[in-house]
Amino acid sequence: MVMSELQLGLVALGVALVGGVLAYNKWQENQARRKAKDRFSSNHTDVLLDPGAAGNGATARRDAAPGVQPAPRIEPTLDEQEVAGRGEAETAGMDGDNAADGELARRDPVVPAGPVVEPPLTLLDGAIDCIVRFETAEALAAPLLWEAQQELLRRLTRNIIWLGLNARKGAWDALSRHSAGSYRVYTVGMQLADRRGAASAEDVALFLDGIRQLADRFLAVAELPEREGVGARASELDRFCAAVDVQIGVNLLSRDPAGFSGRALQEECDRLGMTLMGDGAFHLRDGDGRSIFSLSNLEPEMFSEEQLPMLTSRGVTFSLDVPCVADGNEAFGLMVTTARGLAQKLKGVVVDDNKAPLGDQSLDAIRAKITEFQAAMTVCGMTAGSPVARRLFS
Repeated sequence: MVMSELQLGLVALGVALVGGVLAYNKWQENQARRKAKDRFSSNHTDVLLDPGAAGNGATARRDAAPGVQPAPRIEPTLDEQEVAGRGEAETAGMDGDNAADGELARRDPVVPAGPVVEPPLTLLDGAIDCIVRFETAEALAAPLLWEAQQELLRRLTRNIIWLGLNARKGAWDALSRHSAGSYRVYTVGMQLADRRGAASAEDVALFLDGIRQLADRFLAVAELPEREGVGARASELDRFCAAVDVQIGVNLLSRDPAGFSGRALQEECDRLGMTLMGDGAFHLRDGDGRSIFSLSNLEPEMFSEEQLPMLTSRGVTFSLDVPCVADGNEAFGLMVTTARGLAQKLKGVVVDDNKAPLGDQSLDAIRAKITEFQAAMTVCGMTAGSPVARRLFS
């Protein structure tokens, strides 16, 4: 069928209009990206992303000379009620976002004046986390980001922490699936090692590729580190952790062939202020609820509220997690004193792993080792019992 000149003209006009719309959309996208980069680009060194920066990064801390204390740092902190409610981290375990502040951020987002403050080391630390700053041109709702990152990082098994910069307070909000605020500046960190070992090359790739896709989706700027360097840091950190990851055990054996009564053990632990926890052991905890040492069954069966009244055991084990207590020798002394007191009450004997009585010479050797391991942690900027240490050795 032959088309008339009018029809041909209309077809040509339609093609031109479609092409024009596509070109205009592409131009708008490029303008948005350029605007974001111009607004958030910075020439200053980011000490969280640059492991070689002075005083930060795993390598810098580990290369410190023995006996030299790391320089003190002044970090911004979160309000107590913002930190409260952050659980043990299943990835972040981070609740407590302030809904009222979120509403203010959505109505009247504020651009931070000057350099962006760094997250406090109690939340993210460049020595043990791969940290990426994620910045958008306009305020981005935290629930929208949270849903997207769950989709893209769902296969990742490593601990992930998201923070949003509350520009009005100049402090970082720990984010969770319950957070309701909006932010222009986010920071995300993936923990590089824990007691399962170092983050694998697959972990690193999943994390960095996921963040890159998030940045593309929300037209954000995210400066990603080289994945080979991240993997090397994870391996180095894991080697260090393995070298100082020590648990001290002291056994208490029953002199009576019938063994200890579970009911008697529970009564004595209650008297000592020890609490039976989900791991099947009694724990003596400090004022902040952190475990100082634990008491578990020497037999395979774990302690439980239901079974204790009917249970008997030939012995129990006191355990001290050296990297996770602030003053290892003080905690060890308290543990030995408690074990000896319990031995008198229950007619038992305190022995080592070879079932030999635990004498002063053995105790002094153990104290020397605790001092050695905790001093090595301090030199590397990972003080025993600190939030960083408890994250690493979990």
